[in-house]
Amino acid sequence: MTTLKRERLVYTYAPQGRPHGLLIASEAGDNGIVVEHAIVLPGAPQRTLRGMLRAGWDAALTYGYRAVMVWVPVDDPRAGTLAGLLMHYGFVPYAEQPDGAWWHRGTEGTVSHGR
Repeated sequence: MTTLKRERLVYTYAPQGRPHGLLIASEAGDNGIVVEHAIVLPGAPQRTLRGMLRAGWDAALTYGYRAVMVWVPVDDPRAGTLAGLLMHYGFVPYAEQPDGAWWHRGTEGTVSHGR
């Protein structure tokens, strides 16, 4: 399947000026964002995803977003690892479905249902 979408936010994670990864997101209701893709670039250090999640959250706050949502599909072989990372960084599952779960982290302890 191929899709083309407009109006996306692209966050380039580049510690010390060298790109290590990308977060691609869209805006959601209630001043939140939905992370659609977390991409670790070839040759990036092993712990890039951890740093990218932390830095992406900080960037979202800097730009005034109050919530970040992430979809974790159940059939992703890394689903358990991703869930553990999200939990470590303060995300909570809020909408579990047969094919996966939405994870949420907000600045005010509220859930944004932008999607």
